[in-house]
Amino acid sequence: MELEELQKVLDADKWYESEREGKDACGSFPYCKRCDKSACYPCASAYKSFYAKDEPAVKKAPAKRTARAAGKARAAK
Repeated sequence: MELEELQKVLDADKWYESEREGKDACGSFPYCKRCDKSACYPCASAYKSFYAKDEPAVKKAPAKRTARAAGKARAAK
């Protein structure tokens, strides 16, 4: 979804929540913490940034065998 289209959808959601709560809902969504109000499409940009899957998964190093575990493995042979 393009930013302009996403902004329209998010604006509609924000309007609905504002009406329901009786106050401005701007800043009340989880993605609002990434908001830059000077952006062309602030809600859409914040939403995309908040829900982005860009961060690579952290790879764990294989567990090291302890001397005790190594001794048990040798004893089992």
